[in-house]
Amino acid sequence: MDGVTTIAESTGADLKMRLPKQRKTQRGKLALLVATMLDVRSANLVELSGILSFLWIFRYAQDIVQLYEV
Repeated sequence: MDGVTTIAESTGADLKMRLPKQRKTQRGKLALLVATMLDVRSANLVELSGILSFLWIFRYAQDIVQLYEV
């Protein structure tokens, strides 16, 4: 899923440039949704929810591992 996060970061940076007053949380979540839709190549909400939930679990797991490494 590294490609999705790379696309999401790029999309988030572009959104920040185009919409500087948009909230950071909205921008990040919208960028992640767009990147996931590009990766899945579908607007099927069931597929998107499955992949997005996996990405969130993966992100939280990394945070938990980093907490215990300290």
